[in-house]
Amino acid sequence: MTADGVKGSILAAISDAKNVNELAPFIPYFKVLFKFCQLGMTLKTKQNLLRKEEAAAKETDDLTAKKATQSEILGNLDFSEDIKAEVERMYNQEIATLVAKQNMLQ
Repeated sequence: MTADGVKGSILAAISDAKNVNELAPFIPYFKVLFKFCQLGMTLKTKQNLLRKEEAAAKETDDLTAKKATQSEILGNLDFSEDIKAEVERMYNQEIATLVAKQNMLQ
């Protein structure tokens, strides 16, 4: 059968009601052939699903790595808060002490 739904010569001969008596002995073979076609389609579907699963697993791994990278970047940004705290500490303690000593000298 074509993609447009036009029957080919073999399908037209098999599905023609005039040939029923001639094709009746082949019905078990047609059933077996149909089952093999179903099996082939099922295996093809399984292969496609396995490929999708592999792609999804790879994407998950990529996203996990990206998340870890972003967490590291966030951790690096937290370091700036530590620097701010150290600057404030120096200003409040060390520089204040030096300013007090300078004022005493003057």
